[in-house]
Amino acid sequence: PPAPAPTTPRAPNAPGLLPPVLSRCQRINFCPLTNDLAGRLLAERCDIPPEQASDLALYGEGSVGQALLFRADLFQRARTELLPLLSDLARRPYSDLADLARDWGRLQTTDLLLLLRAPLAWYRQRLIDVVGTAPAGPAPRAALSQLRTVYDTMERLRRHANRQLALDAMLLDLQAAARRAGQG
Repeated sequence: PPAPAPTTPRAPNAPGLLPPVLSRCQRINFCPLTNDLAGRLLAERCDIPPEQASDLALYGEGSVGQALLFRADLFQRARTELLPLLSDLARRPYSDLADLARDWGRLQTTDLLLLLRAPLAWYRQRLIDVVGTAPAGPAPRAALSQLRTVYDTMERLRRHANRQLALDAMLLDLQAAARRAGQG
């Protein structure tokens, strides 16, 4: 194109671009889609069953592309192991938390980080829900604290923390926050 004409190249992996190309690019972040819209797009355009598409949209945090990166085996594991645990965390015995931390600690860090996107999304949605219904009190503070706990754990794992210890600490912190807030 002529010199003054803008072009809009897109790349799923910007660090993989050659330095001369990358130096002439500007990253543009778009607002995330709502979970409802992302779920509908996943169901309609990707032939994913609606319930699964809705869960994937939640884990993709408003990005259909990120939702599609969530591997089927990790997605199923998050749905069967994690979501029931999170919804009843305050009442779980320590042995359940330790077993989960031990099992997940065996995963490769990249898989573990992908799997931890599920609780990150779950607590993010919980925060949105409680702020909409209870703007003051312990519930929003607990949801924010839990969201921060998962995020901090992911950051520690990116810096090569001991997976088992990081997961143990995360699950105990999440449980303590749930108990303080009187959650399930």
